[in-house]
Amino acid sequence: MTYGLRNQPKPQAVLANCQDGARCVILAASQTNKLEIPKVPYIKQARREAILSGAKPREAGELNFAITVLVDNYLADKGEIRYAHINEVIGALECAKLELYRRVAVPYEDKKIAESGDVYFSNKPLKPPNNS
Repeated sequence: MTYGLRNQPKPQAVLANCQDGARCVILAASQTNKLEIPKVPYIKQARREAILSGAKPREAGELNFAITVLVDNYLADKGEIRYAHINEVIGALECAKLELYRRVAVPYEDKKIAESGDVYFSNKPLKPPNNS
C-alpha cells in the first residue's frame, strides 16, 4: 500500500508514550527507515517533526495538522477510500465537535451570560403592554 501523492510506503501509526506521560499516536519509520514528514506550508518543519514525535500542538494550525495525520492514517489503514470510511471519519469528527461544544463551550457561555448579561432577547417572553 502506498501513502500520499509520492507513492511511498505508508508509515504506520504507533501508540506511544508522549510528553507529560500522555498516550498518543505517532508515525513509525517506513521500511527504508526514512520517514517523510507531510508538507504543510504554515507549520515549520521542526514543529511538524515535534508533533509527530509526541509534542502537543501549540496553536490551531498544529492541532489541525495532528488531527489530519490521525485521520489520514485511519483512512490509509482502511485500505481503499470508500464512502463508508469517509462517513465514519466525518461522523467521529462531528460527534467530537458537538461533545466539545456541549461539555466545554456551553458551560463557558452560560458563565459569561451570568457575569455580563444576555444579548439574546428574542427567546424571552414579551411583557404585556402597560394599559394604565
